[in-house]
Amino acid sequence: MNTCEILKLYAAGERDFPETKLSNAHLVGENLSGINLSRSILWATDLSNTILQRANLTLTSLAWSDLSGANLSGADLSGADLSGADLSGADLSGADLSGTILIQANLTGAIMPDGITQN
Repeated sequence: MNTCEILKLYAAGERDFPETKLSNAHLVGENLSGINLSRSILWATDLSNTILQRANLTLTSLAWSDLSGANLSGADLSGADLSGADLSGADLSGADLSGTILIQANLTGAIMPDGITQN
């Protein structure tokens, strides 16, 4: 499945896209609230300024992706791989980051969930 197909189906009301492979995709500024991309591979995907509120990104690989300025409030990122991802200025309030891999991730200016501080 490609980016255009997902956007078309999402616009038609579909929200479930588990185990999708979209490496190097370009989804800048899209509204994908409530989307289910669990167990997907989204390496080096540009999701900057994308709305991903309440998205299911459980066990999703977003390594080296651009999520700068993205709205991930209330998203489930448990077990996700965000190694090297750019999350600068992202809203992660209320997000589940349990077991999330954040090695070399850029969290500059990110709004973090309650109880989690940036190091």
